[in-house]
Amino acid sequence: MKLPLLLGALLLSVSPAVAGDLVYLKCTGTVQWGEIKPSGEKSQETEEITLHFKIDTKEKFYIDSAQPENQHEVKIRNGVVFEQFTDYKEPFTGITNAQIAFDPPGMMLAKTKARDNSTSVEYTQEISGTCEASDAETYEASKQ
Repeated sequence: MKLPLLLGALLLSVSPAVAGDLVYLKCTGTVQWGEIKPSGEKSQETEEITLHFKIDTKEKFYIDSAQPENQHEVKIRNGVVFEQFTDYKEPFTGITNAQIAFDPPGMMLAKTKARDNSTSVEYTQEISGTCEASDAETYEASKQ
C-alpha cells in the first residue's frame, strides 16, 4: 500500500511546477550576441542569463518574466514548447526559432538571425541552457 504513495511522491518531485494548465520554469544558461557589419567586421559578446517562464499548456503560449507584456504563441508537443517568430518591426527582418523542454524540465535553445535593412547590419543571438521546475511566486518576483 505504501509503494503507490512513494511512487506518487517520486513522480511529483520531478514533475514541473504545474498550477492547472500553467507551468513555471527557471532556466539558466548563456546568450551569445553577434553583429556583422557590411564591411565584414564582426563582434561577439557572451553573457550568463537566468530566465523565468510561465507556460500555459492549454492556451499554448508562454511569457518571459523579463517582458510580461509579450505573450508568445507556440506549439507544444511531447512536453516541449516550439516557437518560430518572424514578425519583426521595420526596418528589421529575420527569424527566431526556440525550444523549451518543460515536461520534464530540460534544455532551452533559441537561435535568432536578423538584419537591419536600413544599415545592412546582421545580428545573431544564440541562447542555450537548462530549465528546472519553479513556481508562480518565483516567477512574479523575477519580473523586471
